[in-house]
Amino acid sequence: MTKLRKLQLAELQLLQELDRICRKHGINYHLTSGTLLGAIRHKGFIPWDDDLDVAMLLDDYVEFCNICKDELNVKKFFLQTMDTDPYHRYIFAKFRIQNTLCVRKKQEHMKHHHGIYIDIFPLYPVPQGIFLFKIFAKIVTKCKTILWSPVGAVSEKKYKIYSLIPKKIPKKTIDFLVSRCKKSIFVSSLGCPSFLKVRRLASDCQDLVEGEFEGQNFFIPANYDALLKSFYGNYMILPPKHKRQGHHPAAMIDFGNILKGDNP
Repeated sequence: MTKLRKLQLAELQLLQELDRICRKHGINYHLTSGTLLGAIRHKGFIPWDDDLDVAMLLDDYVEFCNICKDELNVKKFFLQTMDTDPYHRYIFAKFRIQNTLCVRKKQEHMKHHHGIYIDIFPLYPVPQGIFLFKIFAKIVTKCKTILWSPVGAVSEKKYKIYSLIPKKIPKKTIDFLVSRCKKSIFVSSLGCPSFLKVRRLASDCQDLVEGEFEGQNFFIPANYDALLKSFYGNYMILPPKHKRQGHHPAAMIDFGNILKGDNP
């Protein structure tokens, strides 16, 4: 078994645990981005993909984070947010397996939890008007640059300057902007670069069906075809061979005992 396949199977364990918690507590989630594409085109992981993404409306995301405080077996799992890990620099959560390592290249110096993970993207309300959304997006993008600056601070001077700004400033700025959009019918995954291109109706994120992924059923948007076309165009056509590679290369991976019979 290749290292990539081992990583995918470890990530699948995290998805199974997330699915269990969400079904138990009536929380809506769905596969998104390349994971959704994999479910539709490959009935599982895209063979060369090295990550797994799910999304939730913001209220569901907040509820999930709160439930995990009591629901999670902390010896096996860790829900990483800015509240649970002081070194976490993302406006979305990473759901990790304890006692494992998946250290991304150029992040070896970061002090955050480095366990094998999947990404959980909250879908934040965003402005309905295009002009306001463009202004909103520019501010959010700058805030994200400040939040992520410690990653690049070791190599680029501008990031060293940004990294001096306390993370609570860009985080509170984003929270304030989002709070002004509570009545909007549109949402977007601000943690992804694609949020600049794709806004979604919040109602579409509640209209879910089950789709096959690695021989099991998980939730996907009912309008997955339109969503995937907005992301990838003609998504059923495979990319050229030279582009069939993961986007998150790891400098170090340690599976611990999770693939040796001691599964979470």
